[in-house]
Order: sequence, then C-alpha cells, then structure tokens
Amino acid sequence: MSGSPGSSGSNPRKFSEKIALHNQKQAEETRAFEQLMTDLTVSRTQSHDQNEEERNALSSRTEKSKWKRKNYALKYSNVQVN
Repeated sequence: MSGSPGSSGSNPRKFSEKIALHNQKQAEETRAFEQLMTDLTVSRTQSHDQNEEERNALSSRTEKSKWKRKNYALKYSNVQVN
C-alpha cells in the first residue's frame, strides 16, 4: 500500500465529496417526492370535494323532480307516484 503521500490524502477527500453529493441528490429527490405526494393529496381532496358537490346537486335535482311529479299527480289525477 505504498503510494505517493498526496494520492492517499486525496482519496478520502474525493470519497467525502461523493458522499456529500449523494446526500444532496437524495435530499433533492426526497423534496421532489414529498412535493409530488402533497400535490397528489391536494388533487384527490379537490376531486373528492367536487364529486361530493356533484352528488349533492344531483340528489337535490332528483328530490325536486320527485316532488314536482308527486305534486303534478296530486293536482291533476288520483294517481300515486313514488
């Protein structure tokens, strides 16, 4: 293991630089992943809220339609409407 004194001194420095670059890259990837997961959560929440609003609107229209049919039937005939 004989080598020039300068070369053995540079290897640990290069190795520590590689570790630092690896840690930096890993931190960037972690931030990107966390941002993606946050965006996905927000998107799912908004989609769920929108779907719930659409279901409520549809339910409201359905109830109004049933009410109109029932009142029409009561007003103009003796037919019962469910």
